[in-house]
Amino acid sequence: MANAEHLAMLKFGSSVWNEWRAKNKSIVPDLNGAHLEEVRLSGANLTEADCRLAYFGRADLAGADLTRADLSEASIRRGCFAKAVLEDARLVGADLRLTDLQDARCAGADLSLAFMEGANLTAADFERASLVGSDMRLAVAVGSNFRNANLTGCQVFGISAWNVVLDGAQQRDLIITPAHQNAVTTDNLQVAQFLFLLINNRNIRDVIESVGKKAILILGRFDEERKPILEAIRNELRRVGLVPILFDFGGPSNRDITETVSTLAHLSRAIIADLTAARSVPQELTSIIPNLPSVPLQPIIAKSDKEYAMFEHFQRYPWVRETFHYADRHNLLDWLRTNLNGLLTVNGAIQPFSNRNSSS
Repeated sequence: MANAEHLAMLKFGSSVWNEWRAKNKSIVPDLNGAHLEEVRLSGANLTEADCRLAYFGRADLAGADLTRADLSEASIRRGCFAKAVLEDARLVGADLRLTDLQDARCAGADLSLAFMEGANLTAADFERASLVGSDMRLAVAVGSNFRNANLTGCQVFGISAWNVVLDGAQQRDLIITPAHQNAVTTDNLQVAQFLFLLINNRNIRDVIESVGKKAILILGRFDEERKPILEAIRNELRRVGLVPILFDFGGPSNRDITETVSTLAHLSRAIIADLTAARSVPQELTSIIPNLPSVPLQPIIAKSDKEYAMFEHFQRYPWVRETFHYADRHNLLDWLRTNLNGLLTVNGAIQPFSNRNSSS
């Protein structure tokens, strides 16, 4: 049972309570089993307090200090612990469903088997915390820090986990399915959402399959002169049921172009690169060609231009096709319609896209 004197002091609010604690530093607050529904204790000093089995339903403990407090099996449902300090606290089996823990500091806390369904964990710090077997279904964990935390066996169905920190975290056997379904597990929180969509959404599976079989990456300059050529290629690919991905090299200079293009290239079945007046394209081909032998690359260039000097180095790779020199857009499209199948054919070894005399 909770200490009657301690409960009485709490009724006077945080200021009086904190003053009393400052004068009685040796006293450990005994709130075991206390009924504190809707209590207003924002900023209260509850360090090392015994709050086992206490009921804090809808309580306001925003900014409260519960360092090393014991809240095992406490009920804090729909409570507000925003910006509260729960470092090294014990919350084993606690009911934190729909609780606001935004910006809470829970480093080193033990939340094993805690019920956190629907809780707001936005920007909360769980570094080194134990969440073994906790229920985080439908929780919002945007920007949360789980560095070196133990998430083994957590239920994460429906969790919104974006921009989370997981360095050194243990993520074994995360359960991504609802409670009433057979358990499907994964070992990565950031992958969990994607896997569930993949398993349960046929449209997602179809999209992924389409990308692998039909996506064609088109590289080139997007200036006023070159844009019609690239758009003509895109329209022709669409016409035959392929999925063109057109990358605009005329974008902001601070964009991480190399990483973006590399990602798109890995998703593509083939690449068409216009080398005419090339600027950024050579740099991107340097990162793509040596690393993607399974993705054929077809270089094209206007007859009025010539390939940049270093491109000769890439012609030794068998998945780089013979460069096609086009006279104009109509010439390019006629050639593309005739030779497209060659670009998409891979039978053990990559087949030639076109004849060596096709540029004539």
